[in-house]
Amino acid sequence: MQVSIELTAATKQEIERLEAMPARLAQGVETGMRRAVNVAAGIVVKRSLSGGVLKRRTGALARSVKGRTEGSGFNIVGLVGVTKGPAARYAAILQDGGVIRMKSKRLAIPVGAALTPTGRPRYPGGPRTVPGLVLIKRPGRAPLLARPLGGGQIEVLFVLKTSVRIPGYHWLSKGMEAAVELVTRTIQGSVDAVLEAA
Repeated sequence: MQVSIELTAATKQEIERLEAMPARLAQGVETGMRRAVNVAAGIVVKRSLSGGVLKRRTGALARSVKGRTEGSGFNIVGLVGVTKGPAARYAAILQDGGVIRMKSKRLAIPVGAALTPTGRPRYPGGPRTVPGLVLIKRPGRAPLLARPLGGGQIEVLFVLKTSVRIPGYHWLSKGMEAAVELVTRTIQGSVDAVLEAA
């Protein structure tokens, strides 16, 4: 003789709910991460590229900062940065710093009247777009391109250099440091929503 012990319908439903929990939690983490990378990208732009670390000049770098994810579920990885667009060329050097070197010609660095009050080049096409410039050679120093004003006066518009050292501003890492708490709360909120719905 045997006595049968069976699970009630309610217990079976609870087991099914618990068995489905890992998949739901993984989906919650994934949803949270997808939201979090966009939140983080917005914080980087707001905190680092709107005067906090770097001043906004053209807005190209700010428009290029994006959040994306790779993988799925518990294996998802969030990435924030610049991978394409017009700013991709200089995003890394503004983050880490470095030296820009010319191989054969020189870099024309705008100075003085060649810059707008916001620091943007007044002549985006470079010195070739400014008529009447003269080259001033200075032994042991960088040559200058200047515009004669008359009466023996000149206006220096460009310094010609073979290389330029750009300091590291760490705009991305500083922005991400500011985003950590909100990113964590965003992911946790998605996971909590899954747990509450279960």
